[in-house]
Amino acid sequence: STRLSTQDDFIEVLKSHLYQISLVFIAEVFADWIKHAFITKFNVLSSDLYADFMFVLARDVTETRHNEGQPILDHTHSVTRR
Repeated sequence: STRLSTQDDFIEVLKSHLYQISLVFIAEVFADWIKHAFITKFNVLSSDLYADFMFVLARDVTETRHNEGQPILDHTHSVTRR
């Protein structure tokens, strides 16, 4: 009986936390969507620019994995190398 109660309590706490986490995640996605909409509109940027950013970010991530055959553990230098 005590084990069942503890398990039920755990499930309730888990549900509560997952609900709160999902609310924060949805709010953050919405806030970022609004921010990026204003940035692109008022700076007269094309939405195609985000595809370019994606390719630059992907290249930075893949280049930081190996440099001349040696693995690199720190990615902070990739921004300064541009």
